[in-house]
Amino acid sequence: MGIFDDLKSKLGKGYEATSQKSKKLLDISRLTLQVRGKKEYENELHMRLGQSLYDRWDSHGNLEMTDRTRSLLYNIKDLREVIQSMEDQLTELRKEEEQTISSHPTLNRTATPSPQTSQTISYSERHTIPLPENDEKLQDSRRTNDTEEVTAIQSHLHGVQNENVPAQTNKAWNQEPSSTSWESWEGQGIFLCPHCGKEVKDTEQRCLHCQGEIYS
Repeated sequence: MGIFDDLKSKLGKGYEATSQKSKKLLDISRLTLQVRGKKEYENELHMRLGQSLYDRWDSHGNLEMTDRTRSLLYNIKDLREVIQSMEDQLTELRKEEEQTISSHPTLNRTATPSPQTSQTISYSERHTIPLPENDEKLQDSRRTNDTEEVTAIQSHLHGVQNENVPAQTNKAWNQEPSSTSWESWEGQGIFLCPHCGKEVKDTEQRCLHCQGEIYS
């Protein structure tokens, strides 16, 4: 029971300190507004006093003390004393508040961001973070490998095409055919395998080179 009593006592003291702090804050806010209103009224009395002195000088050519001027001066003096008293009271309340905070540090505890919160990165920030040096090297190596693979495939295809085309056909393309050659070619044709591109007979249904089926 001693632990619970101690906890209850601490909670009670904390609640009491919080209540006192809230009350002081309310008193400070209320008194600050009152001082502000008094000062605004004081400025208004100063303007009235100046206007009264100017009217007296404008109409009589002198600054003789009148009942109105004397009344304004006394009002300003009394108001100044009230404002000074309120400011002294406000200073005292602020000192008490500082003492309360210093004696109860938990009342002025500020929330510290957790590591998870402080390390949270927004979606736009994630896409603006530069890649590390290792990642950049990996990207460059991948691009280089892709380029080499494409070049190798193109070279292989070019070699296959040159290998599959008959020499006689290449020769026929490079030389102008004579009348006798045209006669020898007339009625004849060359059949190529659709899979490997090599020459086959027109009667064959399966390529002898790649064993692929030939559809007539």
